Amino acid sequence: MEWADILDKRSHIFAFDNTIPPKDLLNQITDEIHHYVPVKQNEFYYSIEIFDYSDVDLRKKIYQTTGTNYHNNYRYNPQVLAPWLFVFKENMELTVNDKPFQLRRNYTNMQVGMASMFIALSAVNKGLDVGFCQCVTDHNLLNELIGNDVVLMLGVGYKSVKDNYYCLIDEIEKPIPSKVIPKPKKEEYIKWI
Repeated sequence: MEWADILDKRSHIFAFDNTIPPKDLLNQITDEIHHYVPVKQNEFYYSIEIFDYSDVDLRKKIYQTTGTNYHNNYRYNPQVLAPWLFVFKENMELTVNDKPFQLRRNYTNMQVGMASMFIALSAVNKGLDVGFCQCVTDHNLLNELIGNDVVLMLGVGYKSVKDNYYCLIDEIEKPIPSKVIPKPKKEEYIKWI
C-alpha cells in the first residue's frame, strides 16, 4: 500500500466486525515493533499485552471501565471490544531506575505514543483498522482485571460497516460515537519559527 493510501485509510475506528484477523498478521506487527520502533537507549519504558476475545467476560469488564461523559451523554468506548486489544503498560522493570520518576513517566508516554502509532500504520498497511482508547473512568477495576499502569489500549480488527454497535453494559444497539470535537486549525498548534 502506498503511503498516501495508508494515510487516507487510517482513521479512528469505534466498532469492529466479528471477523478475527489471523494471529500471524499480528505477529508480523509485533516483529516490526521490536525491530523498527525507536526507544531511548534500548530501554523499554513500556510493555504490551495482547488480548484476544476468548474471555468475553473479561472484555465486558474492561469495556465497563472505559466510560466517558461528553456533554452529559455517558457512553462506553467500544474500540476495546475489537478482536485484538493491545494494552500498553508502564514498565519500569526494564529500565535503569536512576532517573527521576517524572522523567521515566515522560519516556513511557513518548515510547507508547511512537509504538502505538507504528502499530496503527502497520495494521492499516495490512488491511486492518484500529481504535485508540485512553478514557478510563474506573482505574481500580481495570487494575484489578489486568494489572496496574495501563497507559493506552488499542483495538485492532476490521471496521464494522454498521452504523450501530452492541453495548454490552446497556444491552442495546447504540450509534457509533461521532467525531464531535473538531481539530484546531493547523496554525494554532504548528508554528514555523
